[in-house]
Amino acid sequence: MSEYCSALSASLSDTLPGIAWLRHPAVTVLGLMNPENVRREICLLNVKIVMCIMVLLRWILRTQRLMRKNAPFSAKESRTGLPILTMDNSGTVSEDLRVCHVNCQSLLAHFDEFRYFFSDAGYHVICMSETWLKPSVPDAMANLPGYMLLRCDRRERAGGGVGIYISDALSVSVLKYSDSSSSSGESGPEFIIVDVWLDGFSRLLLASVYRPPNIGHLQDFFNLFMELQINYRHSIIMGDFNADMNVISYDSQQVNTFVYPSSLFLVPYQATHNLRSSSSFIDLCI
Repeated sequence: MSEYCSALSASLSDTLPGIAWLRHPAVTVLGLMNPENVRREICLLNVKIVMCIMVLLRWILRTQRLMRKNAPFSAKESRTGLPILTMDNSGTVSEDLRVCHVNCQSLLAHFDEFRYFFSDAGYHVICMSETWLKPSVPDAMANLPGYMLLRCDRRERAGGGVGIYISDALSVSVLKYSDSSSSSGESGPEFIIVDVWLDGFSRLLLASVYRPPNIGHLQDFFNLFMELQINYRHSIIMGDFNADMNVISYDSQQVNTFVYPSSLFLVPYQATHNLRSSSSFIDLCI
């Protein structure tokens, strides 16, 4: 009987190239089957393998879609070329909050692009750094339908300034803002800190920040924010810190020293500021 099985296995191996495993003692029982039945069984096995692979691929694709949908953070490039950092979940304001940061480098100079992009982008909060607005500029010149504008302008010197557009669907209260009236340039980071809420949902502590290059007193801002944060379950800091988090430096270590002991999270974007010869990670979302 074993000789018959071995002979039949050898015959099947010749008939079905690549099926040398039929000679293995553990599977010589297949030699008792009709060659046509063996071919059919092998075809069925191949079909089952293909079906399993298809099911696995569908599961992987579905999992990836769910991860993208539920991911709390994402990075995107705007249609206008403005640098955008986002905390982006699809849905209504009652389900989640869509927040982004834009380094404007003159809001009014780019306002047509700005309004075009955000008119249908669906963000509830738009944080801005380097607005370059002055107290003499009325809010009407930077009116974005459906939003209220909160500003902290640099008064004496050119440039700088921070602001936040808040959706009309939300309630907001300004808690703290920087004093940028100093002409010495040593006033520290420029910021505006607000309390954002929607009836029936947790309140959010939100800060929009601009730290000019080589300006100190960053820890003063962090200390102020932490004093306020103890009253909130949720908090976000967005802005241009001019501290490249891709390199080890005093500025980057100062940010890390604030973030990690505070159980906060720095969204790990790569480069947010790109030049021809260099790139840096200076626009942060914490």
